[in-house]
Amino acid sequence: MKTNTMKTSHLALQSRQYLKIARLAPSPMRGGMPSIIAALGAALCFGFTTAYSQTLVPWTTVDNITNPGATARGIAVDGSGNLFVAGSIPDAAGITHAVIEHSSRQGDPGSWVRADYVPGAQYERIVARGGVTVAAASQGGACLIRGRTEGVNDGKWTNLMEPFRHWNSGYQLQTIWDVKLDISGNIYVVAEYMEKKITSVDRRGNATYAYVSHPIIFKREGGAWLEPIELGFPIRRLVISGSDIYCSGDQWRVRKYIGGSDWAIVDNFVDPQFGAWEATDMAMDGSGQLFVTGRAVRVVETTVRNKKVSTQYSYWVTRKGVVLIDGTWTWEITDDFRSGAAAAQNHGYAITVDKYDNVSVAGSVGVEGQTLTRWATRQYSP
Repeated sequence: MKTNTMKTSHLALQSRQYLKIARLAPSPMRGGMPSIIAALGAALCFGFTTAYSQTLVPWTTVDNITNPGATARGIAVDGSGNLFVAGSIPDAAGITHAVIEHSSRQGDPGSWVRADYVPGAQYERIVARGGVTVAAASQGGACLIRGRTEGVNDGKWTNLMEPFRHWNSGYQLQTIWDVKLDISGNIYVVAEYMEKKITSVDRRGNATYAYVSHPIIFKREGGAWLEPIELGFPIRRLVISGSDIYCSGDQWRVRKYIGGSDWAIVDNFVDPQFGAWEATDMAMDGSGQLFVTGRAVRVVETTVRNKKVSTQYSYWVTRKGVVLIDGTWTWEITDDFRSGAAAAQNHGYAITVDKYDNVSVAGSVGVEGQTLTRWATRQYSP
């Protein structure tokens, strides 16, 4: 066990973890929100006290699709223990197709099947609550929402929102950041749209343009999509746990909503051995521990012909945070993963925690000597 204590305190690993290992061969067709929105007008960062350490636990890869360019973007587990991983796989012509992998036994070997396939699309996010699972995809610059319900229509995936490209007089879809389900089964989609605005016109009538970002939340309530709500600041991820609300955006900053229009930073990951970092997703377990996954760029020194050479590599990183009685947070790195001696593209994109507090992360891993990534799912159990 590797430990690197930073600042004042750290979390001890409570128990030994067990491993579940599966390597799957590639196969092309394997068988409370209104108040929240009102509060998202500004993001004021308050002072915070936090400590973190590094305690590497035995994560393992449980799903590995080796098609060149395959990327996992979202992961979710429903109330029955079905584990879903959403992403995309390019074909030989380079056209991307959206796929969902489904494990009926929480990632156990031999239980993975291809559950959904959408030609010419790319799944970005997926979420589950109870027996309902919803996924968001981009398709030709349009937004597509698909879903399934356990025990209904044989659990097949169907369209919940037909693809649409524009919103509000010509805003164009840039990115789908997140999709969430609340306790009532309402669906929330966080997306970013771009507006092309004229900034100036010269004497000949030639216009100069600028692109303005518009973060948007779409809500589906009672089977109908409501009027979209535009936010006043960038936001990428939401975690809603009871009355607690967390969000993340650029770099590795995690904020907690504390009332009104105020947010407090609870994690701002800065480590001298990393050159850059990005928090990509968050999830909370049943005891209130917050897990954050993403990537960090680390400088690795090697010796070549008696000369030191510094190279930057991307590491798949997962951190765990616990709030203490006095309101401060303590953090530790639980996964610090790089595949291959020279693999640079390692990135945890999405994370989920089931009712037993098993943690699963989906993302992409690099392959030594190649530029394309591979699809991977990593997991550990307390």
